[in-house]
Amino acid sequence: MDDMLKAGAAAYVLKDSAPEDLVRAIRAALRGECFLSPPILGTVVSGYRESVQGTGSVPPFILQTKLHRPTLPVDLVPRTKVLERLEEGRALPLTLVSAPAGYGKSLSIASWLDSNSCPSAWLALDHDDGDVGQFVTYVVAAVRRLFPDACEESLSLTKAAGRPPVSTVAATLGHELDGLDQRMILVLDDYHNIQTDSAVNELLQQLLTRPPGRLHLVVVTRRDPPISLSLLRSRGQVNEIRMRDLRFDGDEARALLDASVGFPLTDDALAHVEQELEGWVAGLRLVALSVRKDRDPNAVFERLRGGVQHAQQYLIQEVVGAQPPKVRSWLLKSGILDRFCGPLCAAVCAEAGDAGTIPDRETFVKTLGDENLFVIPLDAVGEWFRYHQLFQELLAAELKRTASPGEIAALHLRACEWFESRELPDEAIKHALAAGDLERAAHVVERHAQGMMNDGRVYVAARWLAQLPADVVQSRVGLLRAEAWRQYYGMETRALPATLDRIEHLTGEDRAAHDVSADVAALRGWCALVQNDGSRALEYSEQALARAAVTHDVASRSLGETVFGLAGQMQGHRERVGRSLTRWLVDRSARDPGGEVNLAQTLAFVSYISADPPGTGLLLERARRVATGSGLAKLVPRSDYLDGLFHLQRGEIEEALPLLGFGKQGKYLHQVRGVMDGLCAQALAYQALGETKQAAAALRSLVEFVRDSHPSFTPLAEACAVRLALLAGQDDEAAAWLKGGSPPPVEAMLWWFEVPALTWCRALIADGTPSRLREAEARLREHAAVNEAQHNTCQLIGVLCLLAVACARMGEQAEAQFTLGQAVMLAEPGGFVFPFREPGPRMAELLTGVGEAHAAFVARIFRTFDAREAPGPPAPQADAAHDRAAAGQPRRAAPTLRPMIEVLTNRELDILELLAERLQNKEIADRLSIAPETVNYHLKHIYQKLNVQSRRQAVSCAIGLGLLQGPAGGRE
Repeated sequence: MDDMLKAGAAAYVLKDSAPEDLVRAIRAALRGECFLSPPILGTVVSGYRESVQGTGSVPPFILQTKLHRPTLPVDLVPRTKVLERLEEGRALPLTLVSAPAGYGKSLSIASWLDSNSCPSAWLALDHDDGDVGQFVTYVVAAVRRLFPDACEESLSLTKAAGRPPVSTVAATLGHELDGLDQRMILVLDDYHNIQTDSAVNELLQQLLTRPPGRLHLVVVTRRDPPISLSLLRSRGQVNEIRMRDLRFDGDEARALLDASVGFPLTDDALAHVEQELEGWVAGLRLVALSVRKDRDPNAVFERLRGGVQHAQQYLIQEVVGAQPPKVRSWLLKSGILDRFCGPLCAAVCAEAGDAGTIPDRETFVKTLGDENLFVIPLDAVGEWFRYHQLFQELLAAELKRTASPGEIAALHLRACEWFESRELPDEAIKHALAAGDLERAAHVVERHAQGMMNDGRVYVAARWLAQLPADVVQSRVGLLRAEAWRQYYGMETRALPATLDRIEHLTGEDRAAHDVSADVAALRGWCALVQNDGSRALEYSEQALARAAVTHDVASRSLGETVFGLAGQMQGHRERVGRSLTRWLVDRSARDPGGEVNLAQTLAFVSYISADPPGTGLLLERARRVATGSGLAKLVPRSDYLDGLFHLQRGEIEEALPLLGFGKQGKYLHQVRGVMDGLCAQALAYQALGETKQAAAALRSLVEFVRDSHPSFTPLAEACAVRLALLAGQDDEAAAWLKGGSPPPVEAMLWWFEVPALTWCRALIADGTPSRLREAEARLREHAAVNEAQHNTCQLIGVLCLLAVACARMGEQAEAQFTLGQAVMLAEPGGFVFPFREPGPRMAELLTGVGEAHAAFVARIFRTFDAREAPGPPAPQADAAHDRAAAGQPRRAAPTLRPMIEVLTNRELDILELLAERLQNKEIADRLSIAPETVNYHLKHIYQKLNVQSRRQAVSCAIGLGLLQGPAGGRE
């Protein structure tokens, strides 16, 4: 790449690149810019990232111009008293500089910073910074100009999958600012651009409630921020600079005017100016500009009447009117721009026939500076500038007075086009909306929203979508695509299908060939997976991957691969999906770090669901290494969470604990349901060790997380609390839950450690009454059937353990031992011992009856028990029939009727009767009001228990044993 670029190459486009890449390359070359195909770009960026690893570089989407403090003008008047006031308050947490526009707030602060040695950073705020995520991103960027590695955790929170509460963001940011190497000053300029209802105000309030010792914060604003200033005053924690402090006195006004006008003013003229402008600094500068251009300076003073409000309009007309016509035209037109450079001004202000005339892109900005027309440099190289905010507002008002709405809209559209061509979508959208061109704004959002979300800045895409009318969003496929992904990242799974339906309605019969077909298929697959429909999920995922190969859509491919792996496992195709995922992983290595991490984690999840951990540790370590080395720290908590589950299931509780809590910030970087699951698992792990205080703290962390950020998940937190109480031997909470609640809905169990529907069964078993036990048995058999049909071994082990305990409590010892034998057989290869540990003494008693073939594994289970619960290792078993059942071998037919009746459950006997009536599985399911998968589950057990291979053999055997009478008879 270095050699090619040095040789003069303008672009590097792979031969198999998407057609749109070629178009982008041509456009970039025409603009004199460089273009790289995405795979090549990924390699280059990876190499660059490695070279700057640890430097804490500022994210590339930051507008650096917002981080430059104003340059001091050559005619700056020293503000000795103001500087003394500022210096006196430097030891306090906050300086508030609050005054109307034009009183020199920003220049006073810039002058103060220039005069002292304390490290300082500057951030000019605009209206979009009212989003907490964007605000913190820019604050961190400002701080990192001084301390390059600072505030890493705060920055990671801005890309959280679940938006953290403001209290967490404030605590994290405050802690990291307090840990800086030395004290610094941070200036938040133009804070009045933050709306009063913005959560940024709450963040500021909480940050100042426990102010970081290494930070002095300066807030520069036209109005007081909505924070508790009275409390800060009572604590002596705020230094306030107000309008009365910033007004120029007579000596300062004379110094400014004498230096600017070029000749001394008379005392009468100066007194008149002071009376009319009352020390208003911007007005004094406007007066100086007007006087310099006027042949009769005294006439300017005479016309200056009516106070500050009247003077604003008069002076701007004087200043603008004194410019040459072309300069005046460009000046007014450029007033629509919040920041500008020469090329942008030319694109917006120039008209046909202006070529070769003055001003042009080179001379206009120079003219502004030469004339002191309130221009503030925004960088060190003199490329970007902005007007003083008051001057810009006055220019905008004058433009509105002199130009038609259509002419002003056309200027905004020119600005939109220029910003969009420079890949600056935020400003392009802003100008498109200012022009009233919703079509153009929608187009920009469609082009850039997905990239923002892929980068973790979902909040930016959400803000763009919220700025557009709902009917516009609902009428455009591209906007609906962005909305669908926003809903996916926000876990709005109930709303997502309707959005996908709307997309397909708009695409019509051409939907399969449409550019969004990969997105729709991937998201449909995820919805099907969550709804426990593995067959449809697998079908959709394969469609998504096929289409993503054509569209080169990263998000669809990534989600499609995840759904493909999980749904394939659910459908019993583990080997096939494993081969495919591994092949893709090898192909993606070193070329697509995000895809590599996702594939490694998906393979690990498939292994976990299979209760088959060999090699999983290496996969997760690889995912961590790649994510950390590629600037994808937000992906690490997912690996930690799954690794923690593996350790916990294997009884390695000490190793699991630090991985399951996510830390203070990690919980906001992982998918919300996974965070809650990890916190549940951590609480139960602490309780299993007898560390009740830590268990209670983990539960409290879960409850607070749900309460503050995701109240819809309250039932999950309640279920976890009940499960924790049961593990502690406290059944009262479970009894109250049963009495006051209703059975939780059955969700896709996937890999979740806490499934409320299963905890409901735990509570039923703890109740112990016959009716509750029968309900638990029926529910658990349904869950076992579903999980067995979906090849979900990790959940099936736990379900069978609970079913064994339920059967034992009902006195069905043979069935309990048989069921437990199945659980042991499934759990032993992967070493999953926790499901046997959790039920406590009742399970310990059952384990003593497990066959000798599993003695080593059972002994390992017993080592995880509390000493009071474990009865000792199991004795050798004489029951050969039981040994065969536990090992998964066919059971011999019982020699007498009574033992067989004890082994077959009531549900299995019901199914036998219906088999004798020659009903099909679906008919049996309808007759018994159960799922067809449940019928399959029971048939499998009937065949094992009767040692038969078919339905006909089962009926014949049952009749021979007396379980069934002839065709006209019934059950004995």
